[in-house]
Amino acid sequence: MNSAAAIRAAESADHAVRIASRRPRSESEPPGREWAQMDAATGEGIPAAVAGVDAVVHAASDPRWADAVDVNGM
Repeated sequence: MNSAAAIRAAESADHAVRIASRRPRSESEPPGREWAQMDAATGEGIPAAVAGVDAVVHAASDPRWADAVDVNGM
């Protein structure tokens, strides 16, 4: 399941969705979704991005950096 499918599944089950990305919110992003800017590689913004959430779906990955970021926390 990719991130877009995970978002649609959560929204169709009436869950509030907060999207976290290192990129700023796009103008094409549908209204009603919370957006948090963060960087998984540096950790910047992660505490604010996950504050108050009940679950995290980690769908970001770059195979070149998977171990350094996802495992070691760079």
